Amino acid sequence: IIEFNQFINKDDIWQKTLSANTFLLLSNKNKNLSLLDLKTAQSENYPYLKLNAGYGYTKNIYNTGTIDNQNNLGLTYGLTIGFNLFDGFNRKRKQKNARIEVENKELQYEQTILSLKADFSNMWMAYRNNIDLANLEKENVQTAKENHEIAIERYKLGDLSGIELREAQNSLLEAEERLVQAEYNTKLCEISLMQISGQVISYSE
Repeated sequence: IIEFNQFINKDDIWQKTLSANTFLLLSNKNKNLSLLDLKTAQSENYPYLKLNAGYGYTKNIYNTGTIDNQNNLGLTYGLTIGFNLFDGFNRKRKQKNARIEVENKELQYEQTILSLKADFSNMWMAYRNNIDLANLEKENVQTAKENHEIAIERYKLGDLSGIELREAQNSLLEAEERLVQAEYNTKLCEISLMQISGQVISYSE
């Protein structure tokens, strides 16, 4: 017997897919990085402020005059304010390229969601269909068991040949095999749903 969970909530697992799917998280990260690149390019439209600081020691030696040498030790600092008036349209070109990259990443993100939704729908449909099939095969196994028991009783009474009894046994074995296969396929679908929703690690623990 292969145990599987036939009570997975579709809406819950889809929300977990949106919040934890690796491909979707990576696509969203790339989209955010492209937005940061655009903001960096746009920052060149504004004046800039630079802080300069240093600490040093200088010594001047004079061979003439009343002072032989002069020593200076201390901190130096300063501020620089500037604005780039013209850079050969490089700034405008960089910002245009950055906007195009943002649009591309947004389209890729939307495409990832659509692809995930299609994959999720297929997995969910396969999961539900295999559950229905497994439940049907359980009923078939129960019917085959009853037929097998009846066949044994008839065989004991001499009302059934050995070949007919063997057929009843084969029918039971085949029904059990179909049930195991249906349960196995259902379990694979369940694992696939856990994987696409980013829960496969916690699910396997």
